Amino acid sequence: MQIIALKKTGKDVHIIFETGEELVIRYDLFVKNGLRKGDNLDDDKIDLINRENKIFLAKERAFNILSKRNNSTGEIKRKLIQRKFDKDTAEFVVIELAASGFLNDEQFAKEYVEEKLKLNAVGLNKIRSELYSKGINKGIIESVLSEKSDADEYENAIKLAAKKMNSSVIKNAEAKKRKQKLYSFLLSKGFDHTTIDMVIKKIFTGEEE
Repeated sequence: MQIIALKKTGKDVHIIFETGEELVIRYDLFVKNGLRKGDNLDDDKIDLINRENKIFLAKERAFNILSKRNNSTGEIKRKLIQRKFDKDTAEFVVIELAASGFLNDEQFAKEYVEEKLKLNAVGLNKIRSELYSKGINKGIIESVLSEKSDADEYENAIKLAAKKMNSSVIKNAEAKKRKQKLYSFLLSKGFDHTTIDMVIKKIFTGEEE
């Protein structure tokens, strides 16, 4: 099909063919392909340009998402699909971004763990579950979490438990139910049973196992 007219609007170029059909692509892609009025494009070329434009737009969207905060490859893929990009395009883009260093699941996991431990004082089990939900590979998760010691887990649990003990939920509970409520609370925050047992004993008897 022959290009009979070109119209630039914002970041896009409208390519109008002799058949009346119209193709809208990003200006940068238009320049890259060296398109001009009078050019004849066969169906394969048009399909290729369409595909390149989808990838260009998906990358544009991905960079926009990453400009706000770091994301895992799984999160970017999911968000692109939510924004109506097809699965193949989303997959292609995250692979390219990872290869270029713009996406790094291991670095993301390390930063996520540090932030959670520092700001939220949650247990490693909860962090593990959250990383899984973000599409992080199991091997990466276990490798990153293995760098954290039992002492880190215990310290966070103690801080959270001490704060919870001052809440009305615990203060107003019957004496025999305080341990149970604190135990359930710490469990919901992702701490393991061994750590919780140590914290309970410390809080209620002043002794550590």
